[in-house]
Amino acid sequence: MEECAYKLVQYLQEHACVPANQLAQQFGVSERTIRSYISHTNSALNGAAKIITKRGQGYSLAISDQAAFSNLLSAYESQAKTGMPQTSKERVSYLLNDLLNRSDWITLDEFSSVLYVSRRTVSDDLKSVEKILKRYHLELVRRPYYGLRVEGCEMDRRLCLASLVIGSENGRPGIGSSEDDQMLFRVYACVDDVIKQDNLPISTVALKCVVIHIVVAIKRIHQGCFIPMPANIDNQVFSAHMLKVAKKITEKITTKFHVDFPDSEVAYIAIHLAAKETLDNGTLTKDTVISEGAWELVNEMLEVVWKDFRFNFQRDIELRMNLACHIVPLMVRLRYRIPVSNPLLKDIKSHMPLAYLMAVDSSSILVKKYNSTLSEDEIGYVALSFALAIERQHTKLPKKHALIVCASGMGTARMLAVKVQKEFGQYIDLITTCDVASLSHANLTNVDYIFTTVPITIPLSIPICQVSLLFNEKNTNDVRHALYKHERQKTCGHFSQDLFFSHMKIKDEQEALEFLSEAIERHEKLSHDFYDLVMQREALARTSFGNMVAFPHPIRPMGKHTVVAVGLLEKPIDWNGLPVRAIFLSALAEKDDGIRDFDRSMAAFLMNEMAIKILLNNQSFDCLLSLLTHYSEMSSEEPLLEESL
Repeated sequence: MEECAYKLVQYLQEHACVPANQLAQQFGVSERTIRSYISHTNSALNGAAKIITKRGQGYSLAISDQAAFSNLLSAYESQAKTGMPQTSKERVSYLLNDLLNRSDWITLDEFSSVLYVSRRTVSDDLKSVEKILKRYHLELVRRPYYGLRVEGCEMDRRLCLASLVIGSENGRPGIGSSEDDQMLFRVYACVDDVIKQDNLPISTVALKCVVIHIVVAIKRIHQGCFIPMPANIDNQVFSAHMLKVAKKITEKITTKFHVDFPDSEVAYIAIHLAAKETLDNGTLTKDTVISEGAWELVNEMLEVVWKDFRFNFQRDIELRMNLACHIVPLMVRLRYRIPVSNPLLKDIKSHMPLAYLMAVDSSSILVKKYNSTLSEDEIGYVALSFALAIERQHTKLPKKHALIVCASGMGTARMLAVKVQKEFGQYIDLITTCDVASLSHANLTNVDYIFTTVPITIPLSIPICQVSLLFNEKNTNDVRHALYKHERQKTCGHFSQDLFFSHMKIKDEQEALEFLSEAIERHEKLSHDFYDLVMQREALARTSFGNMVAFPHPIRPMGKHTVVAVGLLEKPIDWNGLPVRAIFLSALAEKDDGIRDFDRSMAAFLMNEMAIKILLNNQSFDCLLSLLTHYSEMSSEEPLLEESL
């Protein structure tokens, strides 16, 4: 029985018959939730009692077996007093903590007896336990007549144990008792003192994580479980200064807790300090060296961004330094599979979608180097560096060439040109003029937009905006609309009804990519290795990033046109651990100067939960084009219009 069920039973024992709205008010939930509580409680009562409905009066408690009912309440009260877990989430933490701290076998019956729940309940909770263990490369082994236990290396055990504390709501459970809380406080004082003395750049959040790992280490050493000396330790893992800090910390802790730290355990603490260093503040210690290898990795990451997004960051020294500073501790985390959490992840994906996609693609270099996939949290931190770089390029927008056409003479045309320059100079670089009679003979090769005070009857493939000589507010908005209308049309032009597939029944990622790749090959007359190139890219880093979306593409641009095949599924499929229902397989052209605008639009669209929800509910090509038009506009560096769908 869980706490909500116990409280509901207690309340109904004290009140003869209670209307649903009164129960909802008492527990601060909706009437629908109350009905859910009642259903759950009746299952927990297991026939000893039942909450029944009396028409027109409300709910009441009917006890059929007083002895069994009293035993259920007593069992709950006993558990509550001893601090035993009550919910499934609490039991999963308890089971993990128990299994990770034991080397012997334990049976389901033993867990069932300790937790006061059935074998089936324990078995169901162990499914969640296995999923968590798998993330830390640990295995829950079952053996007939023996029971079960966790197998895996000591470092992975400790990482998992620490996650129980780091990921908890109050930041303290999982380790256990108030005595453990005191240990956390005392270890924190030791570590904080050394960190301040040596001016080690580490955030408060990262410092707390290091302390938790040290507390776990102390408890494991007391149990006789030690970390073996990590293989291939060199100055790229941690500096001599970092090792010195780790030794100072262990010396302080030894005097307080009477625990000896062998060299391997000192190295373990140094690894955690190196993994947390500069995570949040992007600075380096005085003796940290950015190796040639780290610089080369950054160079390769920027090459990927150039190929996939046509953003040239090669000369952005600030971005290079930010990425290099981040890669130094990141290399340690990847090498030793040390996880991090990113509280800004949701905001990064929502407000910096293009930077996040750049981080996703460029992370393939790190995956290939360290054979370890970056988590979404890690990708989010990399995205922050790209977001700053994009912002620095914000003031360097590609400007347009405008032609002013006027029938009343060159003087009025020049006057209009001055007004256009004044209003829209940040978007327009070159303005030329001509009269309407000369338009048919004018060289329009590099002209992006035409603004005219008179109707133009000859057919032209350039966007035309007709305005009055005296600019009013409506004229200004019309011009602004013209400046971006063509860009929005270009984004939609990458999509074709022939490459739009709705309500698909697909079983897995491979089937989806085979189908969409074949469709693009056929539509664009591409070589038959397109699918192989897509799979090569998938092998480097996942192209699913939440929001039910996957955005796969080949490992290199190919073809003459940038096109996107869209597959909308009936049911979600697993895509490298994330559910996906909307697949946008893109084939980037080998030469496409408009790819930056395309990527901005796609990033804004794919990261928007409401947009994808609308598309999946509608699943029509017209709906897709409408959404793309809207988000192409919103993705402009300086959005000029706000149109609703």
